Parts: sequence; structure tokens; C-alpha cells
Amino acid sequence: MTPSAHARALPDGWTIHLSAALNLTVLTLRASDGKDCEIGYHCGTDLGSPELTVRDLDEITDHALRAAALELLDSHAARRATVHANADAFSDAVPDWSELTGRLHRAVPGCRIETDLDHQALALTMTLAADGPSAGRLLTLIASWPDSATDGIDRELTETGTLTVRFTQTRAQEFLSWYRTEPGFDVDFDTDSVYLRDGEDEIAMWTEAEWTDDPRLVLGIVNAVHIGNTQGPSALRDALAAHPKPAWPPLP
Repeated sequence: MTPSAHARALPDGWTIHLSAALNLTVLTLRASDGKDCEIGYHCGTDLGSPELTVRDLDEITDHALRAAALELLDSHAARRATVHANADAFSDAVPDWSELTGRLHRAVPGCRIETDLDHQALALTMTLAADGPSAGRLLTLIASWPDSATDGIDRELTETGTLTVRFTQTRAQEFLSWYRTEPGFDVDFDTDSVYLRDGEDEIAMWTEAEWTDDPRLVLGIVNAVHIGNTQGPSALRDALAAHPKPAWPPLP
């Protein structure tokens, strides 16, 4: 693309800094906050001075250097477009982000969930981290994913018991798509009771006294566990709401 095809002025507050290094000119695009956004190189040092900072491309008198500055702007625009496209792809793949992360927080209490930008891949990353007993829950959850052994996932367990799991964007999307289909359902027993849970949330509880008084209740509990395992906690909640105690189990 030729210089005449571009606007000459940079965005408000943005600059391009040019400096000579050996037989190269280093071009650095800086945002209005002074942050370096893009760096490029040009063979030749026809700056007219050791360093130059411009806010308008017409301030670069050398034609080749001006063309290099335009390439720098094009490169930055292309990178930004890639980042936005990947962010849109992630949003499309995980439209229920809040619901899924809410489930993760219930399944792994204290789990820290973060997204960031991989500046090399220009794609998003997802990091899950947990401490102590919750680290064991997180490790169990990741291990239950059939694709957990493939590339794109890094695990780190510190001596203090903190587990950190990092996903590339593709692997994060795949993990969350799998997790979306998992019931997220647990069955816990103690000496005289059975608990059905969605993470830390209790869905239902029956005591030994209840199923001793009405043995049919055992079939109802088995049916409830089956619904939770095959259809998920929400379906179980709906079934219990339709037939609350003492109408559970539903009779033919």
C-alpha cells in the first residue's frame, strides 16, 4: 500500500518514534498513554537526526522511511483485527460464560478464573487456579475431561498446594464446551443420610429414617440420582419442584 493511500495524521496522542541502530532504523508505534504498541525495522538510517518522534507521517521526509512507518501502522491494525476476531470467536463459542464460570465456582470453591491475551498468538487464554483441597477438586475436574492430556494445557502445582491450569483459546473453548454438557452433579453420603448437590449447593437430602418409614423412597432416590447424572442438576430441580416432599417419589 502506498503512502498516499493512508491518512497522514496519527490517532490523537499517538506517535511513531524513530531511532538509528547500526544500519537500521527502529520504528516504535506508541499509544497516547506512552505504551509501545508495535515495533518495526527499516534498513537505512536517513533520519536527519539520531532520533525523531512524529505525530504526522508527513514529518518523515524520507520516502522509504515513510513507507516503513505505514507498514508499521498496517501491521498494528492487522494485529488488532486478529485480536478482535479471536475475542468474537470466543464469545460466540462461550455465550454462557457467566453460567459456566458460576458452575465452576460452585464445583471448585475459591477457584480463580481469569482470561488474558497471548500477545504472540493474538488469542485469548484462560487460567484456572485453586488452593489446598480445592486444588484437588480442580485437578479431578480437569482429569475427568477426556481431552485433558492433549496439547494446549499447562499445569503447575506449587509446593504450597496451589494448582494453576492454563488453556490456549482453542483448548479453553473445547473444555468449556465439554463442561457445558457435564451434569455437575454430586452424590454424598454420611452415616444416615444421602445428599444430592450441585457443587456446594444442596439440591435434596433424605435421611435413613425417611426411607425406613417408606421403602418406596429408595426407588425415588435412585430415580433422582439417575436424573441428576443423565440430565443435570437443573432437570433434577424441576423434577423435585413438580413432586416435592412428601410427594416424592412420584407414583405411577
